[in-house]
Amino acid sequence: PHFDRIGGQFRRILTEHAGLTRKSRILDVGCGTGRLAKALTGAVHSYSGLDVYPAFIDYCRANYRDQDFTHADVRHDEYNPGGALDPATYELPYPSRSFDIVCAIALFNHFTTPWVFQYIRQISRVLRPKGILVATFLLLNK
Repeated sequence: PHFDRIGGQFRRILTEHAGLTRKSRILDVGCGTGRLAKALTGAVHSYSGLDVYPAFIDYCRANYRDQDFTHADVRHDEYNPGGALDPATYELPYPSRSFDIVCAIALFNHFTTPWVFQYIRQISRVLRPKGILVATFLLLNK
């Protein structure tokens, strides 16, 4: 129930604040076990999920068959320590200007600053003109 409730909340946020429609093309970077994929099933033109953790991608492919899931073999100490690709130079495997909305929910919490900058550059590249990035950040301050 919590999984579905949070997915539904993000769907509402995308609809109200990012202009989500049935014609939208969505990229979910750091898709995890598909919380957003499940919430958007049948609601958008296309959904693509990307994650560095192979087990998450396997789970999503088995449970959400109408969407596209890609394993990014990016090195990450916790989720993919043997990854072949450097996160500071990684290029998203999608054509430029191919998504209306890119989601990065709790993604940057797991990154160093150079990785964040590289992913932001790549997200900017794959977003269509006037496309929107919806991201959450963990803020640590006094």
